[in-house]
Amino acid sequence: MPFQKMIDVLPRDVIHIAHDEHRAHYVAYRADGSVYGTFPADNTTHRNAIRGSSSCDNEPRVSDLEKLPGWGKIIAYADDQWGTKSRKIEVNPKNFKDRAPASICIQDTPSEVKLNAQPTCQTNRVDAQGGAVGSGLTWNNAITQGHSQQASVTATAETSFKLGTSFSASLSIPILSKGGSVSAGPSITVSGEFRNSKTESTTFTLDQTNKQELTLNATAGKHCSATVESTTCSATGHGRMRILAKGWVWFVYRKKTKSRYDPTQSHWNWAVNVDRLLSLPERSSEVPYQVTLNSDSRGNIRAKCV
Repeated sequence: MPFQKMIDVLPRDVIHIAHDEHRAHYVAYRADGSVYGTFPADNTTHRNAIRGSSSCDNEPRVSDLEKLPGWGKIIAYADDQWGTKSRKIEVNPKNFKDRAPASICIQDTPSEVKLNAQPTCQTNRVDAQGGAVGSGLTWNNAITQGHSQQASVTATAETSFKLGTSFSASLSIPILSKGGSVSAGPSITVSGEFRNSKTESTTFTLDQTNKQELTLNATAGKHCSATVESTTCSATGHGRMRILAKGWVWFVYRKKTKSRYDPTQSHWNWAVNVDRLLSLPERSSEVPYQVTLNSDSRGNIRAKCV
């Protein structure tokens, strides 16, 4: 059975596994040390199991995971289950890399942007292009209406994880002209490349505009024109991009080690699941950022020929 398929069917209370090399199977254990089940090990390489995007580091080091708030909990769990005898701690070990991976990724849910203060808005009427027309002719114009918004994002601290200079991320930004406020209001999700730099900004863009075709009939010599109501808003905000660790940490003992809670079970290779043992805050780090928001909402077209 492929490792990932086995993991998908395990209940949440299965916290750790062991790899029995001689019998070529995995043994899954509940948190209390009792055996949940035994599964045949599939030695086939499954590269898709660790394939990621620019939002992930699929080959983290132990030193990376040691930065997590809950790292001490992982060590304490292993100490309690199998003792502290001579061992090596590994992530993505060569003989298990494709079957029991560990990774560090940007959260897959949008990071919420919170405003520092109420948006500042101003409404004006903006002229559209006009011109004189002859007898029996029409005046045609395509006028932009709808809502557009930009969010310029700059990190105020840089992550030390190996996610590169930029990574894919999503933001949930308040729609300024539709009641965006410090406490609550309509929001929209935008995606883009978040820069892991305090000196470079990234612009996330929302464009919900369209062209409204306007046709006017006019007599000879008339001049036609149109205006559209434009509400521009600006605001500043802040947020935190969460970085999550998931997968397995391996404890490889020099000698077969018995499970404290089931002495009949002894293995060299034990692995703890980070996602199941640690809470979300315990297995995550955050990148704070600041945001400058600008929006333009256009509508209420008026036209005339004089």
